[in-house]
Amino acid sequence: MSDQPKLEKTAIAQRVEQRMEDLGISQAEVARRGRFNRAFVSDIIVGRKVKLRDKNYVRLAQALLTTPQYLRFGIPPTTEELALLGADGLPPPSSEEGSEQSLEDAEALARAFDNFSFERSSWIEPIAEARRPPGWAKTPTIPLFRSEGRADGAALIRNPAAQMVRGPHFAARDWYALAITDTTMAPRYEAGDYVYAAQGNDVRVKDYVVVRVASRVGRTPVQLAYVRQLLRRTPDEVVVRQLSPSVETVIPQAAVLSIDRIILAGEVIGGADF
Repeated sequence: MSDQPKLEKTAIAQRVEQRMEDLGISQAEVARRGRFNRAFVSDIIVGRKVKLRDKNYVRLAQALLTTPQYLRFGIPPTTEELALLGADGLPPPSSEEGSEQSLEDAEALARAFDNFSFERSSWIEPIAEARRPPGWAKTPTIPLFRSEGRADGAALIRNPAAQMVRGPHFAARDWYALAITDTTMAPRYEAGDYVYAAQGNDVRVKDYVVVRVASRVGRTPVQLAYVRQLLRRTPDEVVVRQLSPSVETVIPQAAVLSIDRIILAGEVIGGADF
């Protein structure tokens, strides 16, 4: 029996193993979260697979609640990036004894801030005229949101939007765009596609929609936006479906901020020039 040469532990293998240890998950769970087969993850761990395609770095990072930059180059995520990823282990806000502000005052301020923040985070701000790049003055400019590395692929909506795109020539101020970053809605929407949605549009069962749900990033209220197909809507719950793999999700109606219809491709022909 010939001795097989032992493969050296690669940098990406070490980083994947470290994240698995931090999260307390197995190779099988990484494969499930990233929608890989188990052999793919095993090959990374043992060193047979050294370089990945860009989309697989993204999917692996989502599965491990980290960033593609960490897996590629070993650059640790910042505290803000970890919060955006929803990762556990962040230290709670510190509180010093003997503070001049009483606990009651602090709690009252926190409640007031939460009320203000949730009210502001429940809608999407239009792009301010002052932020339009030169040459875009006559083109509708709409906010663009991305998942920012979330494992579930939901786009993170924060006001004001960090990015903007040129919308179709007839786009209204209540339109926004989402960047598709995973394959959960393939083949209808592929990774890399943009979809347009209009706030408050009438929706019907079987429509493809954006469901906006109230959530938090760290201590900041935000919206999570899921691209899904609407199956049912009752006073108590909303039932939606992702396509790949086909999975139905029940969302309590109380958590839903809005269900916005995705504008069909035929409605934007002759539209955006990105």
